[in-house]
Amino acid sequence: MESLAQVVATATPEEEAAAAQLKWIGLAIVIVSAILSNLGVNVQKLSHVSEERRAIFERRTYYTRPLWILGMVLVILGSVGDFEALGFAPQALVAAVGGGCTVLANVFFAHLWLGQRLTWNDTAGTFFIMVGVVFSTLGNQPDAQLTLNELEAQFCGLEFLVYFSFMCVLLFSIFGEIRSIGRSTRKTHEHLYRRLPYLYATASGIFGSFSVLLAKCASMLLLMTFQGENQFVYPTTYLFVGGMVITLVLQTDLLNRAIMSGDTLSVFPVFQCFWIGSSVVGGIVFYRKFYDFHLFEWICLPSALGLILIGIYLLTQHAREDAEYASIMTSGRFGSLMPLSPPSSSTIGSADRPIFGMGSFRSNSVGYGTLPKAETDRPSIAV
Repeated sequence: MESLAQVVATATPEEEAAAAQLKWIGLAIVIVSAILSNLGVNVQKLSHVSEERRAIFERRTYYTRPLWILGMVLVILGSVGDFEALGFAPQALVAAVGGGCTVLANVFFAHLWLGQRLTWNDTAGTFFIMVGVVFSTLGNQPDAQLTLNELEAQFCGLEFLVYFSFMCVLLFSIFGEIRSIGRSTRKTHEHLYRRLPYLYATASGIFGSFSVLLAKCASMLLLMTFQGENQFVYPTTYLFVGGMVITLVLQTDLLNRAIMSGDTLSVFPVFQCFWIGSSVVGGIVFYRKFYDFHLFEWICLPSALGLILIGIYLLTQHAREDAEYASIMTSGRFGSLMPLSPPSSSTIGSADRPIFGMGSFRSNSVGYGTLPKAETDRPSIAV
């Protein structure tokens, strides 16, 4: 059977020129979208930091704060831009370039706006990530335009089912570890609580890769609809669109938990690592491109992911090397979740008792799930 890559290779010179032009349009859209998304995330982070200056009983639910809502609007605009970019450029290219630009924007906003420190490790890590992005871009082939029946066949393929099952097992393991940490006390398991932001960021990146794949499928069907072949008369189309929305909501929720329980400069690159890696690998598996890989692709793509992982590792070292900054990160200045409702007086009296339990939005803790004693002992000053 003729592979998808071979179908792409039979394109005429005119079609290749048109595809190249569309690719540049897609690249421009995804760069702007990456900046908007990261700006929105840091606006939300600024909202969390500002809210911590209020008395604990005056703190508002995060989704009722105007500043947080503004950040969410920017994130949504960025997501819409990503969806539009998928209609012009290949999935792997959108993920790689968008992810790289987002990391750069994150370093800029977190350093200049939120006051988070920029070190040589951050600079080197960003460089490695950008080189990995370039390698990933060079090593990926264009995505074929598929019909609804062909998309269904791709989802039911053995290769994709194996990949999807592995990712589901990984997600269940992550949520199981989060639940296990929630049942332990922070005093005796401080090292476990420090892993929470990275667990949330990893899960967010995986769900983000699912949303990219589903968005790519939805964009194909939407393009066919604009060309006169209405695809919204089939139930499967709504499954793709609904799945895209659900995974995008989960991605945003988990990323919010990550940045509220850790510092943006460390957490966001971890999210980007798994978002880029899972999106690239998922696209390769979904389109079965590995059947047509040559030596260049087999060298380029693993090297790209390796460079990205090295960059992520370097970006996460600044808090470990700076004890003062690590203390600030875990003291609540950058890491406190706002409660949906004020905690009861009996809850406040218990320094290490879980307030609302792991996995809910209702925690105002330093490490997600417990109220630090320092917060209960000092008087609150409303601003």
